[in-house]
Parts: sequence; structure tokens; C-alpha cells
Amino acid sequence: MMIYLIATIFIIVYAIIGNVNKNKFRKKVFLIISFGILTIIAMLRKYTVGIDLEIIYTPTFEEIKNISFANLSKVSIEIGYAFINKVLSLFTDDIQILIVFSSICTFPVYGWFIYKNSKDVVLSTLLFLITSTYFMSMNVVRQALAISLILIAYETIKKNKTLKSIVLILIATSIHASAIICLSFIIFKRLKWKKSYLRNSLIILIIALIFMNPIISIYSSVTESVGLSNNKNYDHYLESDRFGVGYINLSSLSDVVLYAFVFLLGCYLLAIYENEDNNYDFLMYMSYLAILFTILSLKMSVISRLALYFIPFVLLMIPEELLKMKNRKNRQFICIILVGFLFAKYVYILNFLAGELFGVVPYLFFWQ
Repeated sequence: MMIYLIATIFIIVYAIIGNVNKNKFRKKVFLIISFGILTIIAMLRKYTVGIDLEIIYTPTFEEIKNISFANLSKVSIEIGYAFINKVLSLFTDDIQILIVFSSICTFPVYGWFIYKNSKDVVLSTLLFLITSTYFMSMNVVRQALAISLILIAYETIKKNKTLKSIVLILIATSIHASAIICLSFIIFKRLKWKKSYLRNSLIILIIALIFMNPIISIYSSVTESVGLSNNKNYDHYLESDRFGVGYINLSSLSDVVLYAFVFLLGCYLLAIYENEDNNYDFLMYMSYLAILFTILSLKMSVISRLALYFIPFVLLMIPEELLKMKNRKNRQFICIILVGFLFAKYVYILNFLAGELFGVVPYLFFWQ
């Protein structure tokens, strides 16, 4: 536990004394150092640090290293992820190579994404930590790899390189079938967010809550039939004692509060200020989808995994919202309240829930 607190405190102190947001050079150095530390911590962890890493991805690696490339399609996991495991196993049969590879391919990409898109790299980096996005990424290793590709794809979407965007998203989908939902980014980037959509968003939420199970069954069947997944993952989750039920606790409820606040604040700011920023419209859609899937996860916990594709954009949305506020005192007040709330939650999770939710404590180095 202490290794995470020390890293977090160091990043906060460095941000304060380094006047990081002053220029691009300071931003780059801050992000390189901060995400460098977080990457090293993730790289050096034992395979037991991360629930899914230990109970799913380690046994999968052990299985794949002993089969041929020709038989990868027989493994009950996405073919792209199976291929990565097989290639890595050619260098060594030690699971640590997957941990190192996934860490290098995940956390520096978040740093790059924040540099390219955030109006406040310090706040976005801090949010990455205190929203437990870092912990989740060390747990859901396969999806974290897919998310990294989606963040890269977002840069091509911004430049209207549609074909390249689709290719990157499909590669991500070959690693985690749920990434197919990110094809919607291409559409949302071209759409304006209108004031009337607040009412429509509530209607969509109600419909999704009512028809969630049949929607999941259809989605699971489609992804299997087109070869995006080797088994009906989400259809199976419907009957799972672990994932097929809602997971309601202080952490999940606080997530609902956070994403609802971000979304509603965005709606409020659009109502009182003129908006000519297409990027802000896109972030509104992302914040809405984050709250939509987070609320749905209260009914079926695994749905929270879909929210993970939209949470990186919430890390951008909060600085955007603060920047839109004309009143400096209001901006400072909301920032202090928000960060204080999330930091208190972060410390609480680290002390009481990090093992149960993510399996990231106790932290062990790979040689221990």
C-alpha cells in the first residue's frame, strides 16, 4: 500500500513546486516522470498483484505458451490477445514478460493521451490516480491494452483519418471484444450536443435498464458470430454469481456520484455559456456514456468494464469544465471539493477495498 501513497504524494508535491502547467516542456517532463514511476511500479509487480492478472491472465499465458500458432483459435479468449501471449512466450515462458509488456503499452500511452488533450495535465494525472483508473488498469490487463489502442485511435479520429481509426479500433477489439463499442467515437466526434439531449439521455438510461439482458445476449452472439470473440463472454456473465449481479458499495456509488456530477455540470455550463468547441461536445457524449454504464453496472457489475473506455475522457472533461467557469472562486471551490472528495475515496479504497476490488494490495515485487 505504501508504494502507491509514496508515488501519489511525490507526484502531488512535484506538481505544486514545479509549476507544471506553465509551458509544454514542463508538462512533458512532469508526465514522463509521473507515468514513468507508475509504469515501473506496474512492471515490477508480482503476478499476484491484480485479481484478473492472477486468476485469468496468468493461467491463460501458461496455456498459450504450450500450443502452436495454428491452435490459437481454440483458446477461449480473443485471438489478438492470444497472439500477443504466444509471441511473448517465444522469448521466455515467465509470466513477467506479459506484465512488463502490458505495463509499457498501457501507462505511457495514458501520459501521452493526457499531454495531447488535457487543458490541465496535473489535474488529469491526479484524477487518473485518485479515480482508481491506475488500479483498474493493473487488474484488467487485457482490456487495458485495448484501451491504449483506443486512446491512440482517438488521435486519428480527431484528424478525420476514419479508415486508420477503424483499423485501430478493430485491432483493439481483437484483444477485448467490448472495444467494438468505440466505433461510436467516430460518429460522436461529428455530432453536436444539444440542450434537449438531457431529457433524451434519461429516456435512454431507463430503456437500457429495462432491456439490458436481451441487449447483452444479442451483442454477445454478434461478436461471436463475426469472430471477435471465441466464446459468449457477456452472455455467460448474465448467469455468473460474480459478474451477473449488481455490485453496490461505497466505491460504486461514489463513481455514480462523480460521473453524474461531471455530466450534469457539463449540461449546466452549456446552458449558460455559448459553445463553439466540437471537442467539448464529444466529451459530453463520453461523460454521458461513463455515467450510463456505471449506473447499469449497479444491476450487473461487469458492465462497469464498458465504462472504462469513456473514463479517460472524463479525465479531460473535468479540466475543460473548470476552464469554462468564468468565476475564479467558483472554479477553485469546485476543484478543491472534487479533488478532496476523490482523494478521501482513494485513501479509503487503498486501505479497505483495493484488495477486494482490484487485488493490487498487498503489493509485491516479482522477486518476492
